[in-house]
Amino acid sequence: MKGLRGIAGLVAALLALSSGLTVARAAVGERQVLALVRALAYDHQLGERAGDDVRVGVAYAPEHAAAARAVLDVLDGLSGVTIQDRPLSSVGVPYAEAGALTRALEDGVDVVLVMGDGRAAAEIVRAVHGAGAVTAGFEPSLLAVGVPLVVSDESGDLEVYVNLPASRAAGQSFSSKLLQIATVVREAP
Repeated sequence: MKGLRGIAGLVAALLALSSGLTVARAAVGERQVLALVRALAYDHQLGERAGDDVRVGVAYAPEHAAAARAVLDVLDGLSGVTIQDRPLSSVGVPYAEAGALTRALEDGVDVVLVMGDGRAAAEIVRAVHGAGAVTAGFEPSLLAVGVPLVVSDESGDLEVYVNLPASRAAGQSFSSKLLQIATVVREAP
């Protein structure tokens, strides 16, 4: 990612940012979105999965539409940012619409950010991983449904979680640098 060198630079930049987007029970801020984008760069397999760009789909239910739009605005504001030498792009995926997730995956979405939690999240994870893409999110409860990467600030501090069994099942391999700062889940929740 241009302009940010190493995790120390990321943390300093993230602490300077704030926002108040709402997703389910937790707030999602700009710093969470930026940290998630940065964490994706530490997936050794991303280059094999991504095409000419790293395409991020933000999957949301109608009740999370405003929060999804705000996350998309942050992602859209990152024009010119690259992940592993590939430009970042994003698209909204209203998964309540029949076929929206399937179309997004067919259109080359590499990473699906799951907004919310619960039964719908588990269905999204199964569909996305079955199509060879990966999921990420902002709520620690998503780890229990198989989301490999979560960035949360529920405690007020930025926390990165990596679900190793889920990441391996999804074909991800994260750098030891990321695993050193993350809370690593080593057993399937």
